[in-house]
Amino acid sequence: MSSVQQYRQSFSEILVGYSNCFSKEFGEFYIKHLNNLDISEINYHSEFYLKEIKQKNIPTFEDKLKTIINDGTWKQDEENKLKDYKSLIFTYEQNKSNQHLKSQRDMWIGEIEKLEKEIKELEYKREYLLGDYAEKFSNKKHNELHVLYSFYKEKELKNKLFSINEFENLEHEQVKELFGLFSDYINRFNTEIFQKIALSPFFFNLFNLSSENAYHFYGKPIVQLSFYQIEVYSWAGKFRNDLSNYPHIPPEIMSNPDKLIEYIELNNNYKKNFGDKEQEGGGGSLVGAKKEDYEMLGIKATGNTKLDEQLKKKGGKLSMADLLKMSGE
Repeated sequence: MSSVQQYRQSFSEILVGYSNCFSKEFGEFYIKHLNNLDISEINYHSEFYLKEIKQKNIPTFEDKLKTIINDGTWKQDEENKLKDYKSLIFTYEQNKSNQHLKSQRDMWIGEIEKLEKEIKELEYKREYLLGDYAEKFSNKKHNELHVLYSFYKEKELKNKLFSINEFENLEHEQVKELFGLFSDYINRFNTEIFQKIALSPFFFNLFNLSSENAYHFYGKPIVQLSFYQIEVYSWAGKFRNDLSNYPHIPPEIMSNPDKLIEYIELNNNYKKNFGDKEQEGGGGSLVGAKKEDYEMLGIKATGNTKLDEQLKKKGGKLSMADLLKMSGE
């Protein structure tokens, strides 16, 4: 199945508000795309369950964290490192989102991926040492409620696949299979997919006929829309505004949702940082810019001979010291 076919299939499921699912153990059933009312009810029951657990004197996350730090199995330095890495991730994400050069954006993506790997390893070690705690039991119950509220017997979504008692009496392997199916379903719907659907011609053409009215598009009140329906429609509105500012996007970019999203983000940042000055005078002052950067911004690289020579000598990258030396400081 091609990417376009995958986006079309995902959009069809978003449109009807459910996804088909099949299991050897349970046969065919349907996964409802939840809305605000569903999540509110799930959260209510989860919070109630957490209070019950705490009343049974089961230690909380903070209690267990203090214990493993005090007994030396988990060091305070490791906890501090984890917090620092998460703070850095936020900073790097901001740097990435503010970039107007594709090469610099790719560099930040690489740094973020390295940090995410470090965080994952530290969290895995800490979770192993923590063992069970109140919030962990509550999260398990929260996930179970998601399955209970999402799985239905028929596409009309009237009868849940399991009652609470039926679910609690399932075998471990049965529960494991259900969570695996639910995880596969969740992974097919994320921000990246919503953006790509919103920019795909089969969706965008329909959206442009909806007069910016979600009710006209979906045929039901906004409060009844699923999170997925709201997300796709919201991204389409944002992209329509962005695309009105770029009437001459190259066809090879316009036909590729991945490249189009990147094109819009980079050019929006470029305008924010430089206004129209660089578009009028070329891209000569884009320090460190590569050929792909100029192509993505759609500007002519008039260049700076001295700068180009130094970039070539330094392998395409200049440090702050190099730039200060060039400017005579």
